[in-house]
Amino acid sequence: KNLVLEEDLGALLPLEEDEHAVKCCLNSTEPRLYIATSHCDVLCLSLETFKVEWRQSISAVAGGPDSVVTGFCFSLELEAICISLSTGELLLLNVDTQQLEEVGAVEGGIVALQWSPDGEVFAAVSGMGNILLMDQEWELLAEVHLADPPPECQDPESWFRDVQLSWRGDGKFFATSHRAMRDGTPQRVMHVWDRTANCQLHSTCEDAQGLLPVLAWQPNGRHLYTVQQQTAQAHSSKPGGSGLPAKRAAPRAGTQPSQQRAGERVGEGDATPASLQQQQQTLLPPPQPPPPRVLLYERNGLGHGGFPLRARGHVARLEWSSDSELLAVLQAVEGQDGAGDSHQQQPQHLGQQQEQESHATSSQQGLGQQGRGQREWQLQVWHRSNWHWYLKLERRYSVQQQQQQQ
Repeated sequence: KNLVLEEDLGALLPLEEDEHAVKCCLNSTEPRLYIATSHCDVLCLSLETFKVEWRQSISAVAGGPDSVVTGFCFSLELEAICISLSTGELLLLNVDTQQLEEVGAVEGGIVALQWSPDGEVFAAVSGMGNILLMDQEWELLAEVHLADPPPECQDPESWFRDVQLSWRGDGKFFATSHRAMRDGTPQRVMHVWDRTANCQLHSTCEDAQGLLPVLAWQPNGRHLYTVQQQTAQAHSSKPGGSGLPAKRAAPRAGTQPSQQRAGERVGEGDATPASLQQQQQTLLPPPQPPPPRVLLYERNGLGHGGFPLRARGHVARLEWSSDSELLAVLQAVEGQDGAGDSHQQQPQHLGQQQEQESHATSSQQGLGQQGRGQREWQLQVWHRSNWHWYLKLERRYSVQQQQQQQ
């Protein structure tokens, strides 16, 4: 089935020059979008008029000037936004009265927070590397240790700053993605936790190098999705990569390849394999990393293939539709792949490919901060049918054009 774009609307937020959006969430019953900024302000944007209805500051209860919003979820049962800060405060902001309440604090700060789909509990990760499971009454139901930072890390909170959380649709399991040391090299590790068994570890996903801090569990629970960014070296060293073998010079008739007359000048055709390879490397442009790949994992941690994206650039978000039919990919496009204005691309077909190992590091930032200096954002919508992936929609948005309109 094809998708039809009915509307494409946008709004410029009234932010200060050094202010940017860090989190957002939707009201599940009303057409409103809530946005948290780097100045610890919350904005309510009407999706009917695309105007800001109210703005509330939460900096008065923040633990310091460097406090950052790390969790930002709308709770239908509480009719409020649940907010966590890097300095450890847990806040509730009533969306009708804009009344702000501090309901608790976590030692070591909070680096990630996500409510379960049923709205009964939420999982949070502290800056000390602990997972906390709490209910609507702010009672601690379970606490388990996620991981330890490496011994040489002097700031544990910075090590866990890009932890990701994602719940399965029925709320029985949730997954985490965090950094860990593997053979002396930092690498992302994904775990699956069982909420019904006091947050016990259910499985550890197969290792894959180059995983990004992006995580999205398909609501129907079928697969857990993440993104892998390969390096240019890892890609070119594999079959079909961009690396070119060096040509060997043919030896002269009647001589050994290592023989050469004294004082004779070595011409291009007499070059040794090593020198010829050096010449080729000088002439060839530096290898470019391939586009990122979306990877699939089962609940038991086994990898289940994946598919490559079309353009190079950092993948900021993966989001599923509520019926588990459509996967949205938000990407900051790089280089020539990012040229052009907003457009819609026709659906295209991609076969499923095997995973490729690589290594890359990434840090989590707010979308507004990631977009600074970025020329173009790309939003793609994918659909899977019979284990083939189809690109159903692509939209590109120029950041420079929006900045000129301000």
